[in-house]
Amino acid sequence: MRPLILVLCAVLLWAAPVHAVTLPFDSNFETTIGDEGWVFFNTGDPSQSLAISADAGALSGAKSAKGIWTVLSGGGGGGAMLANHFTSNTQVFMRNPVKVMPGFQLPFNGQTKLMRIQGTRGGVNGGTGGYPFIWFSYSSGYYAVVMEAPFDANNLTLSSGVVPRFGQWDQVEWQVKLNTPGQSNGEMRIWVNDVLRNEVTGRQFIGPATDSRGVSGLLNPSDLRFEAVQLFVQGGSGTIYHDRVAIDTTRIGLVSGGPPPPTQDTTPPSPPTALTVQ
Repeated sequence: MRPLILVLCAVLLWAAPVHAVTLPFDSNFETTIGDEGWVFFNTGDPSQSLAISADAGALSGAKSAKGIWTVLSGGGGGGAMLANHFTSNTQVFMRNPVKVMPGFQLPFNGQTKLMRIQGTRGGVNGGTGGYPFIWFSYSSGYYAVVMEAPFDANNLTLSSGVVPRFGQWDQVEWQVKLNTPGQSNGEMRIWVNDVLRNEVTGRQFIGPATDSRGVSGLLNPSDLRFEAVQLFVQGGSGTIYHDRVAIDTTRIGLVSGGPPPPTQDTTPPSPPTALTVQ
């Protein structure tokens, strides 16, 4: 599957917008997709879709992005997506408010992909990219951030341990900070409704050199920078809404004026028992 994934990603990076949105970026989906820099693709089953909708109560305003999943096989093969570019950085914070509707089914592999962050080298559309990829997922029943093919592991899954509140908005935010080349200081965190749920530090996500290959055997170049984002519809059956998707280089926090989160506890996040390294 790796060659297929690499070819698919190369196509996406070539086809996505040349202009990069500046940070901070906050997408409210109130106008047309193109007005906020998004471009629509469908590389999978045509019955799946991702489009602006006003039919389910947006987090703010009147509209949100509605994804319809129809393929339980999960795995590769692409899917419907909205793609965008942003100013390249070695650290990103992503706010992903989502509403998972009642009756949604996870795919056979247990992972519904909701958003992906990719990197390139040399700026926007500036050259061949590399790994890791970052996925925001509904995985094994919980919100999670999955890092595909970092330098020091095959895959890294950071689970929040939080089950979606079906039919209600959950405001998920996550952070990925690439390590300094040659040092183990990479970081990854996930918050749900403004509560830190899991984190990992002291990791090597990229290699020490521009031609470094990590545990997976894939390219982990030292000059990788995040700058491509895709909202995804891949793996699952049912409906999920997105709204107020935001990108920045510092903590973003809750959507102002949105519904209040559940009562916040003051208990610090437990040790990363839901951390999976392969």
